[in-house]
Amino acid sequence: MNFEHNKVVIKVIGIGDIGSSAISYLHNSHLSGIEFHSFIKTQTYDLLTGADLIFLIADVSREEDSKNLFNIAKFTKELDILTISIVTKLVDFDIRAALIKVTDALFIIPDIPAGTVNSILLDTVGGMTDAVTQQGLIGFDFADLKVLTQNVGCCVIATGMAEGENRAYEATKKVISSPLLTSINIHRSYGMIINISAKEMTISEFDIVFNEVNNLDLKDVQVKVVMTHNQSLDDYVKVTIIAAGYIPAPHYL
Repeated sequence: MNFEHNKVVIKVIGIGDIGSSAISYLHNSHLSGIEFHSFIKTQTYDLLTGADLIFLIADVSREEDSKNLFNIAKFTKELDILTISIVTKLVDFDIRAALIKVTDALFIIPDIPAGTVNSILLDTVGGMTDAVTQQGLIGFDFADLKVLTQNVGCCVIATGMAEGENRAYEATKKVISSPLLTSINIHRSYGMIINISAKEMTISEFDIVFNEVNNLDLKDVQVKVVMTHNQSLDDYVKVTIIAAGYIPAPHYL
């Protein structure tokens, strides 16, 4: 790991047309402390080196993009880089099984409108990196992220946002009832990251979120809660839940 100024080197790599489009969208977002690159076939893998954490984004319904994703993920894993793959239109179980073997955490985005895909991509990358790169009120670092996402298999992310007097409660209820979470058995997840983000937040609001999540009875799941500042949220509270390993990687089976 790169220990200079305790900075975690994070790179997001877009593969193919979908990946390149995602890179443009993410680059123009609020995310900071991250390098963004579009990967083209003629490039070497030099841009991948020196990273602690890499996100790979691709549409695996395209054979060439799927092959590039597989080869890049295999390369970064061999370098002991925490590798998170985010893919669209993955319906082939054989491809999923192959990707699980070469990536630490695999996020599969459902077949939804393009604008929503970009939003989920931002939530996925931001929900994980903000906890490491932004000022946090509760201790959470790259080591915590690595424990919860290294070699865990398939993951899912959901978010809830709300404003107003009961914003913490309403945001939490939204994320807990999200179809992305309710479609899996979260109690069989290996780990869970709960990122509570706001421009300003009170301890009582944190307690509200924590208590609602605690009611889920996740006693067999490793849970980490983090609070982060996000100036772009204005009067909103955003609660992000990442369930890691709901379909276990082979060595957890």
